[in-house]
Amino acid sequence: MRVKVKLIRIYILIIILFYGAKLNSRNIHRKIDSSLAKISAKWPGESQEHTFIDSHIRELPIFKTYNENYFKSKILPKGKISFKYETEKFVESKELDQIIENFLQEIQNKKNKFKDFVPLKRRDFNKFTNCGLNVMKFKNYPFVLKIFTETPESLTDPYSKAFQERGVFVLGGSLRHVMGFTRVRNIDLIKEKIEKDSYWSKRIDLPRKWFWLPKNPKYIEISGSNIGNKKKQKIIIPATYAIICDEINSDIKNNSPYKQEFLNLCTFLDYTLDANPKNFKIDANGKMVIIDTEHFTTLIGIQKKIKHFYSYVDWYLTIASKYIKENFMSSKNYRYERQNNTETDFPLF
Repeated sequence: MRVKVKLIRIYILIIILFYGAKLNSRNIHRKIDSSLAKISAKWPGESQEHTFIDSHIRELPIFKTYNENYFKSKILPKGKISFKYETEKFVESKELDQIIENFLQEIQNKKNKFKDFVPLKRRDFNKFTNCGLNVMKFKNYPFVLKIFTETPESLTDPYSKAFQERGVFVLGGSLRHVMGFTRVRNIDLIKEKIEKDSYWSKRIDLPRKWFWLPKNPKYIEISGSNIGNKKKQKIIIPATYAIICDEINSDIKNNSPYKQEFLNLCTFLDYTLDANPKNFKIDANGKMVIIDTEHFTTLIGIQKKIKHFYSYVDWYLTIASKYIKENFMSSKNYRYERQNNTETDFPLF
């Protein structure tokens, strides 16, 4: 175990050293390769575009995570929304609508304290541009809000994001904004698989999740070139949207005794779910509840089934190795193959 921990530290050191070398290695006068993947984003109907060219851009996360019909089918329903653990209690959806609209106004006004929410995670939100991800807990209702906001300019600048988001872009060409769309869809895929298994069907629980749109939604039009098997393609996605999910009650603060079971579940699901122990809770009924349902294989760019891992150290070493390969040790032919690849063993739709 100590040897493996040392290996992880060595990998981290290599990443830091290579990253510094990479930042200073490219001549600014070098001509940009016209065959590199490119995305452009704009407000629909406007002419000004913001363009980003990079060999890590991939088709699956940018053009295959948002499905308009599916999104509409999973919008927060009208009427009464019951509580997960107190089903006799409920809140009207129109009240949640108003609370979230008020919150959007508060963040537009650069506020740090909020009338109806307790912040859970704001490190991925840029308060100067009002872009990024806010994770908030409703003060008066047992729900959690994850609200995503981007503009055409911020969406096409992934290297300006926080370290983790830059890392997943390098790993899988994914952007946090579009990966949010996978959180609801992956619940359906997980349910479909575990319901057929005699053990996991009794061991796992999932929160309910719904999409939400503002009263007057704005959209971003994304165009792509040299991506997938199409010369050009286009998609229109919400600029601001949210996911509302059940708050999960748990008295267990230390998940360590359950770590191996978390990894076993993710192995059973072919790593379409992140095995990070922070993504799970043990509820009052003793069930494992998955609270973060991002489609992990899309997030980190795994498109073919891989071998099974039986320890977290081996799993983390594999991800670290993949990062080093994708960022520092990719040949030109491999990069072209990566940006043109459309095949996956883990389709969302």
